Amino acid sequence: MRRLLLLLIVVPLFFASCYTVKKIQTLNPPPKTSLKKESIYPLIAKLKATNPKYCWISAHFTVDIDKDTSHDSFSGLIRIRKDSIIWMTVSYLLGSITVAHVKLDNDSVMLIDHYHGNYFKGTYDYFDSLWGEDLDFDRLQSVMTGTSLEFYNDTSKMKAYYDGRDYILSTVRKRRFKR
Repeated sequence: MRRLLLLLIVVPLFFASCYTVKKIQTLNPPPKTSLKKESIYPLIAKLKATNPKYCWISAHFTVDIDKDTSHDSFSGLIRIRKDSIIWMTVSYLLGSITVAHVKLDNDSVMLIDHYHGNYFKGTYDYFDSLWGEDLDFDRLQSVMTGTSLEFYNDTSKMKAYYDGRDYILSTVRKRRFKR
């Protein structure tokens, strides 16, 4: 009786598990068509249409730093009001110890370093001289929100080209643009 019961269970499982292998369906590669060359204006319109629209953004972040034999982990909160202000709070040990507060607005930077007991209030020019980069509020906001930089007003400073796969819009550096 046991053998018959075992046979009734095993045989259907055996036949149910033995079936032909299905082939994986592959998508046909896109046809190689040449894209028509577009001028700057339609490309800028498409770029503006893909930018996210928001008033406020709030996001949590974590940073892991591995340096030689030491490992540090920071977390924090970023709150951004579009074209107005960016607040950051940086914490250590899963948010239990606040390390720093950062306030960035259109023309000034404020930083309170609780860990070292320092305070900084200044402009973005300090970071330009420190790192040698053109750093400003618009650039930081666009990096943090994933939007494109706003150089749309003066299209004479822009050029567009097609590199075989993508359209690329480029401008002169902002420092040159200001001059």
